[in-house]
Amino acid sequence: MTINTNSLRIGMLALLVLMSSSLRAQERAYQIELIVFTQDLPNTELFEQTISKIDWPTSISEVSDQRRAPHTTLDESLVLLGKDPHYRIVKYFAWSQTLPESGDATAVRLRSIDGQLNGFLQLLQQEQSLKVLVDIEYPADQTGSNVLYRLNEKRPVKSGETYYLDHPRLGAIVKVELYQSQSQ
Repeated sequence: MTINTNSLRIGMLALLVLMSSSLRAQERAYQIELIVFTQDLPNTELFEQTISKIDWPTSISEVSDQRRAPHTTLDESLVLLGKDPHYRIVKYFAWSQTLPESGDATAVRLRSIDGQLNGFLQLLQQEQSLKVLVDIEYPADQTGSNVLYRLNEKRPVKSGETYYLDHPRLGAIVKVELYQSQSQ
């Protein structure tokens, strides 16, 4: 029995293409949008945290290392928050990243240009549910106080829905949306 080497090469190439397509199909691409803001509303809670308590993941990447979001959907929320005197926008983030079929996405580090906002967001795949973990800190004021506000929340999310993460002084609006890139 003689095997034609060209036929063997074509067969191997076809197998590689099928395997790479299968691997790409196992990863899902998501667009993540996050607005972080402070809120100046009446509150009686006392905050005494003065050192960082962020539980940093072992693997983290910079938001600048992620692909830029192809389109944004929280623009109206951004404008409305900016007009309200009780809210001050700290930072708006928008990026896209992949989530493996099993396991969690790499956490993405979040920080403001002035270095005041610090933390991360991570997409988690648990059973057939998608969750978002946000752990961020921001100083209570810009006058040298050592007090930090911390927003640490893990929440189940559905693709395309908008969620408000609550803290008496620090808030976040997050939206995670499954999307297909043009190259797939």
